[in-house]
Amino acid sequence: MKVNFNIEKLDRLLNDFYKITGLTVSIWDSDINQLTYQPREHSEFCRIIKSTPKGAQRCTACDKELCEKCKEAKGVVSQKCHAGLIDTAFPIKFEQEILGYIMFGQVVGENQSSFEFDGKEICEELKLDFEALNAAYKKLSVNDTHTINSAANILIAATRYIWLSDLLKIDRSTIGADIDKYISENLSSEMSITELCEKFNISKSKLYSLSEKNFGMTIGAYITKKRIDEAKHLLIATDKPIYEISGLVGIPDYNYFTKVFKKRTGSAPHKYRKSTFSS
Repeated sequence: MKVNFNIEKLDRLLNDFYKITGLTVSIWDSDINQLTYQPREHSEFCRIIKSTPKGAQRCTACDKELCEKCKEAKGVVSQKCHAGLIDTAFPIKFEQEILGYIMFGQVVGENQSSFEFDGKEICEELKLDFEALNAAYKKLSVNDTHTINSAANILIAATRYIWLSDLLKIDRSTIGADIDKYISENLSSEMSITELCEKFNISKSKLYSLSEKNFGMTIGAYITKKRIDEAKHLLIATDKPIYEISGLVGIPDYNYFTKVFKKRTGSAPHKYRKSTFSS
């Protein structure tokens, strides 16, 4: 799945976030390549660290490590970098696929009043002046866990704005996107695995592989998910009887539909509809 980032508009959004919070922030693609960041000038502490090839290399390695942890956790992750600063990142996702990462931080955590590593040792390794680095460290902002979590929540909410404002576009011309579109348009039909393979001229193993890569689950599970998602929409947006909705989403057996719906949502269809309108 190809993703196009509008770097110019993203820069404005990141700069606004930085001006409000004072936290450095960057965006990375799914291959963990940095696309853009704000502010353009690093803090004095980071500039000193990155002034040496080995220091810059360690910084890059820490950033990539954090993104890898995000990929594994599929959620917000914080860690201390090699220089003792706290960075936080979370994935930008489309359905089950990670499209990129947002990272922010380079701050001192609460209760950190000095280096938590042997400052003289790292300065010797990087051939840096300890007094200058220590002085730069003391100029960094201190943020508690609550502040860091709040900043993460703001950025997570901002990802909705990223979608709505076309700051990020998905090239849906891939076969995975075509399969997704076909499923969405044919939910009322039986739609067998054989049918999908014949439609897209692919083997079953290829279909299974594409489903795991694009949807994060088996093709059967994804079709069921799409059916239930559409049923939830119809229950809320229309007054159609439940037996009719079950047929519209391709599960004409009312009893089986009710069983599958409850298993997926934790609530029977009629209770789901009632709770939604009463909330």
